[in-house]
Amino acid sequence: MAAAKIVAAQIMGRKTPYEEVFTPQRFRPKAAAVTFLSHAGHSAAGLMKGAVPKVPRCPHMGCRLVYNRMDGRYECPCHGSQFEQNGKICSGPAQESLPFIN
Repeated sequence: MAAAKIVAAQIMGRKTPYEEVFTPQRFRPKAAAVTFLSHAGHSAAGLMKGAVPKVPRCPHMGCRLVYNRMDGRYECPCHGSQFEQNGKICSGPAQESLPFIN
């Protein structure tokens, strides 16, 4: 729509406020750098997604679970829920099991 208005105005020899915004000659280094860094961060996060092991979280309140080697279970340090190695709930305030943990 903006392109149509710009072209129509140029044909009629008029100026529009859209010309300055949509001109290909505009360049804003600060805005370009912020956008570039944002996209680079998203790209890096996407690339690292499979490389970094995911820490399981308790379905009750989202606390990070700690693996207890003595019992062979995952435990929630916040409220005491316990889960077997395969994610099945053993005890605690959590009401559901974890998704399968590798």
